[in-house]
Amino acid sequence: MRKVVESGRGRSLGEACRLLGYTRQAYYKGKRRVEKRAFEAEIVLQEVGRLRKEQKRIGVRKLHHMMSGFAREHSVEIGHDALYDLLREHSMLVRKRRRRSPRTTFSGLWMKSFPNLARASSRPAAINCGSAISLISGSGKGLLI
Repeated sequence: MRKVVESGRGRSLGEACRLLGYTRQAYYKGKRRVEKRAFEAEIVLQEVGRLRKEQKRIGVRKLHHMMSGFAREHSVEIGHDALYDLLREHSMLVRKRRRRSPRTTFSGLWMKSFPNLARASSRPAAINCGSAISLISGSGKGLLI
């Protein structure tokens, strides 16, 4: 809509709005909303920069909490998700740190883990020992234990 109106080409704002199904009032209201959001975003980004000078690696949740008083004073309404999107848009999110110490426990083992079938059995004495030991005596007779 804004491109059609700003390009001009001999049409008035009223004609362009009628062609697109808007009122002039709606056009100006949308224009004011876009300008207000840009202004609020700039104020919020300046405050985030000020807070990050004190604490460089502060996250979005804590920033949102710390900025609640500032937002009330300046009548800026921004939620946690909108703040997150704004900081991501301006590449101001905190990146995760790399581990400095070696990793000693690996939960993704290459060995397969099998379920405990003994726990799944509902009948008593359903599980029997699978190993047998045979002893052979000197007379050649075997004994199975």
